Amino acid sequence: MTGPGPAHRGGTPRDGTAARPDPAPLSRPWPPADPAAPSDPWDPARLAALYAPFPVVVAVVRVGEHHPGELPPALRLSGAADRRVAEYTAGRVAAYRALEELTGRGHWVGRAASGAPGWPPGTRGSLTHSPTAAVCVAALTDGCRARLGLDAEPLSSAPGLHRARHLIARPPELARIAAAPAGGAERAALRLFSAKEAAYKAAPAALQPRLTFRGTALAWDPAAGPTVRFHASEGLPPALRVTTVHTPGHVLSAALLPLPDRS
Repeated sequence: MTGPGPAHRGGTPRDGTAARPDPAPLSRPWPPADPAAPSDPWDPARLAALYAPFPVVVAVVRVGEHHPGELPPALRLSGAADRRVAEYTAGRVAAYRALEELTGRGHWVGRAASGAPGWPPGTRGSLTHSPTAAVCVAALTDGCRARLGLDAEPLSSAPGLHRARHLIARPPELARIAAAPAGGAERAALRLFSAKEAAYKAAPAALQPRLTFRGTALAWDPAAGPTVRFHASEGLPPALRVTTVHTPGHVLSAALLPLPDRS
C-alpha cells in the first residue's frame, strides 16, 4: 500500500461545514514498518460498493503511518504492545478521515459505554484493522437506513480457524465448509469467521451481548467465490446480509442490516 489517500465517497453530500485538516503524516512511520510484511492495497471504492445501494464513505490508513501522539490524549492507548497501539491509532485516524469526508469536519471517535466506537450524533459506522491497515466505513443516519459492520482477517489465520471450526460453526455451517471446492475448506472457515464478526458489529446493540459464534448461523453457497454472500440463518436478524471479498492478503467482510422505513 502506498498510503491511505482520501476517503472514498459513496454519494453522500457534505453538510457545508468547514473542514478540519487531516492529522499530518509523520516523515517516519511508527513503529518502523516491517519490510517483510506484504503490501495489501485495499481499494476504498471497491469496499464502498459492497454497501450499495446505501451511501457510505470508506477510509483506509496504513498501520504505522501515524504516531499515537497525533491522537487527543484522552484517546491514546497506553499499556499495550507497540503493534497494538499502531493498529489502534490507524483505526482512529481512519475514522477521523471518513467522518471528515462525510460531514466536512473531522471528529475523533472514542469508545461508547459498551466498548464499541462512539460515533457522533447523526452518523454510524464500523472499524476494523489488521497488521497492515485499518479501515473505516461511515454514513449519515439520514441517508443510510442500515446498520453497518466491517471486518478484516489475514489469510494466514485460515489454517488455525479451520482447525477450530467446531468452535465457530454450527452443524449446517460445518457441512458447507466441508462442501467447499478442493483446497477451499480453510478459506471457507476464515470467511465464515470474518462474516460473523462483521454481522456482530451490524447487529442491534441490545442484541450484541447475546450473540455467540455457536449461537448464530449464516448460510451461503459453498461453491461461490471469490465473492461470497451470506444471509442470516439462526440467531441473527433475518434481513442481515454479509458479503466477503479477498484482497491479496486478507478476507474482508461487509455487513448490512437494513432498518425499517420511518413512517
